[in-house]
Amino acid sequence: MESPNTRADIQVEASAGYSLARFFARRWVTSCHGKIRLLRDESLTPAGPLLLVLNGAPSFVHAAAMAATWARPVRFVLPEDACKGFWPRRLASRLGVILHGPSNADRKATLVMAREALGRGEAVALFAEREPSRSEVLSTSCYTVAQLAAKAISGAAGLAVVPIHTLSSYGEEAAGEVLLAVGSPLPTRELLGGASSESSPRNLAGALEDQLGQTPFRFEERDLRIFLSDLEKVLLTDLEEEWASRPEWKQKTEGMELSRFMVEFAEDLNGRDPAQFAGLRLELERYREELRRASLIEAE
Repeated sequence: MESPNTRADIQVEASAGYSLARFFARRWVTSCHGKIRLLRDESLTPAGPLLLVLNGAPSFVHAAAMAATWARPVRFVLPEDACKGFWPRRLASRLGVILHGPSNADRKATLVMAREALGRGEAVALFAEREPSRSEVLSTSCYTVAQLAAKAISGAAGLAVVPIHTLSSYGEEAAGEVLLAVGSPLPTRELLGGASSESSPRNLAGALEDQLGQTPFRFEERDLRIFLSDLEKVLLTDLEEEWASRPEWKQKTEGMELSRFMVEFAEDLNGRDPAQFAGLRLELERYREELRRASLIEAE
């Protein structure tokens, strides 16, 4: 039997049914994941074809949060494994989420449906992830979004591509929140250039990847440097204790510091996934507290 959210001819309308689905989406997100906040939503147009790009791995939580906080219907594209459980699946169906399987054929069919929705002047949303800053390879998910925009723009006059930065609070001690911040619209038509240009999707994908890296949720430089300094102290202390237990060991820690790789990893993680970076900070602080308690016990 054909699933309601995989039919190409269905359109999401701002009907009473969709409004009710938005109500339940808000209740589900707030009860399970915390308060929802949508920031800087001035760039979201109330009409016309709109391609939203949420940063990070596909997440039904972020899709439901976006649908709950913005009245305009949005067709989210998600893999089936991002939407598990009876109630999330049922809610996704009512919100018009387009689910696809793992095969390339499923993904291609889904992108065709998304392109057709844009051609009808609807809002469509996909998820995209940046590659690590050290990588010279263009993000596959960003390129997929760019290809969709390139194919849709001829039939979707005025198509706007807008990045959405997402963040969920990390850890059981954090106040539960799902944050969504709207980025600046990309100059889609200028970046795509001529419709026959093979490099045009790459131009848009590169610009999108740059935008996704400019998340407003990243920690300030000062906080990043404090984290790196604390991490270096902990690692050096562990090494000193390890080497002190070996009478024959001659190497000292003087002059040792964090590797450039570790510094770049922390900087990249802070820009790409601030929630995970916050988790590292929390775990480091817990470890330092354990070391302090162990020192007090030894002193007694």
